[in-house]
Amino acid sequence: MSLVTIKRTDALLALCRGVVPRRVETDGNFEDWEIIGPALVAIAADLFEGIMAFPPPRGRVRAEVLARSLAEYAIGFAWLAPEEGRADRIKRFLKDEYREREKTENRLVNEIVPREKPYGPLLQPGGPIPRSLLSEEMKLKIAGLLGDESVVMPPNTLLMAVEADEAWLDRIEWVTKYPFAFIYTTTFGSMSSITHPSITSINRVVTVQGGDTVVGMPAPLESASGPYGGGYLALLSIIWIAAATFGWPDPDEIRAAMNVT
Repeated sequence: MSLVTIKRTDALLALCRGVVPRRVETDGNFEDWEIIGPALVAIAADLFEGIMAFPPPRGRVRAEVLARSLAEYAIGFAWLAPEEGRADRIKRFLKDEYREREKTENRLVNEIVPREKPYGPLLQPGGPIPRSLLSEEMKLKIAGLLGDESVVMPPNTLLMAVEADEAWLDRIEWVTKYPFAFIYTTTFGSMSSITHPSITSINRVVTVQGGDTVVGMPAPLESASGPYGGGYLALLSIIWIAAATFGWPDPDEIRAAMNVT
């Protein structure tokens, strides 16, 4: 039997909907794992539902774009989740986002706003291109965290996967079977070039039919699973770690969803 089936997909999504959305006690600080963890589970489940809504061959490229994102969510969740050192990793996670926000702001202010031609009329008040993306309050927050040398930037996605494996391989049997290095290689890495114009993405929609080259029809999957199996493995990895971290879902319920026939 295929690893991922319609019944298993429905069972896994039902399992996720049973645990998120959920009410949490928090002071509203987005460094709170009680917000971050459930939010990432909810987004991952939504991405997986999207993947399964785009069957091959026509939906293959869309599914691969979503599967690559889901793999990144799985790796990030697994890297953040271990209790030891979690608060520090969350600060690093936030610092990385602040750095990217600052980069985007600087590109707008330094590279687009000065170009009166051709953007001058579009930069006028009420025009479609803003002159800034960040409030003064947010700029101060970003400057404060980016200037804190005690908070280092997070590792790249590959090293996140390796560190996640170091944390979970001895604790969760599922991760022993499908480590995050595997998810990185087979889903994140192999599908990353599909998320932007590339030779690989173009190749996905070029086929040979009866001796003719046809452009615009997605090629058949080279393997039985592709983004569908990859997405299934990534979401299950998140669910198993959520069970170990939060105590939900119940492990017996996870096994039941995995073994639906």
